Amino acid sequence: MPAIDRESHQIGQAQERIVGQNTWPGLLSKNLTCVGLTDAGAGYDMQRPNPPTAHILVCHGGQGEVWIDGRWVQCVSGQAYVTPPLKPMAFRTLGKHRWQFAWAYMRAAKWPDDRVQAPILLELDTRPFVNALEGLYVESTRLRRIDRLDLWGELLSSYAKEIVTVDQSADPLWELWSDVDSRLSEPWTLDLLAESAGMSAEKLRTLSLLTMGCSPMRHVTHLRMRRAEALLTSTGAKVLSIAQQVGYQNGFAFSTAFRRWKGKSPRDCRRISHGDSPVPKQQTSKPH
Repeated sequence: MPAIDRESHQIGQAQERIVGQNTWPGLLSKNLTCVGLTDAGAGYDMQRPNPPTAHILVCHGGQGEVWIDGRWVQCVSGQAYVTPPLKPMAFRTLGKHRWQFAWAYMRAAKWPDDRVQAPILLELDTRPFVNALEGLYVESTRLRRIDRLDLWGELLSSYAKEIVTVDQSADPLWELWSDVDSRLSEPWTLDLLAESAGMSAEKLRTLSLLTMGCSPMRHVTHLRMRRAEALLTSTGAKVLSIAQQVGYQNGFAFSTAFRRWKGKSPRDCRRISHGDSPVPKQQTSKPH
């Protein structure tokens, strides 16, 4: 099994906005040592076998890979990579595709002892953490009002603490969804999901409605469409290839499902992500 056994920092074609203690000394009082926003491109590769600080990476655009349990795992928008202090951590971009994420290093002394003890990948609403970090960065570079820096810093620290103190055991289905997300190409059915979760289909349906607010198969569709959007906007793969990667053998069925989920076709989603306007539908004129 491969291992992260040496320190490596390759920034590649990255654009970074960073707030450190030299920029704002008050950062440390918020239990943070350094925070930033990164737009990473080809060649970005960070590996730390024994980091003294804890780390949070919140993906809000594109996709990359993170190191979990001795292997590389895909990380897409709506996910957070959380690593405790003194545990191997690594993350990197995929080929030439860009990856946008916000991040924070936390003081090891403030890491909760009874929660996350190994690198994990979480599902979350990325907006609060990213928006708080954006606000802190703007204030630190343009205005530098100490009272406002304190407010932004307190808000960011609160969101960071909320992320790292997540209790996975509170969601009885998190292992199932993690397994499904790693094998989206498989022909999942309610019965297969229930078998994988080790419970009856009816119990699975009930738990899914309680924890996710939707049926199990609807959440599978959500995971598939989210991955498809990430692939459409960050890779040049053909639509049919992407459809097959997320469990659709029929391109038309995939396009129909994607339009229902996103409100636009896969091709329009890709064009818009590249700054192009969607191609308007051809109007068929009726004979007079």
